[in-house]
Amino acid sequence: MFVDILENKVKSLGGRFERVNTQNAASQYDFTNDSFKTGDEKHKLNERAITLSNGDTHQRDMLAAFNLQHLKLDETKTKQYDTEAMAADYDRFCQLEHEEILRYKNKEKKDDRGTIGAGKL
Repeated sequence: MFVDILENKVKSLGGRFERVNTQNAASQYDFTNDSFKTGDEKHKLNERAITLSNGDTHQRDMLAAFNLQHLKLDETKTKQYDTEAMAADYDRFCQLEHEEILRYKNKEKKDDRGTIGAGKL
């Protein structure tokens, strides 16, 4: 139901909405070394900050959104990321993420868990 509401809102504002398979493991993917965390290495749901192999740390949901923006959509819609586009867009993503975290902190706006800043970011 929420996803349907979100889809309608996005489309009404002229945006593109794609349903993706959860097997894409967007929060488990590290484009800096083209790998997925699996098994015991997987990021737990309570991990709000994720450090990539290049040493950069990101807020989990923002990183997952960045990854999904670069998902190659085909008939299977699973685990095909455009790593070249990701590398080209990465600096801008880092800048926007930093600005959003600062904006959030400056407003002293917190959700129920206070997670947006991911602690270490």
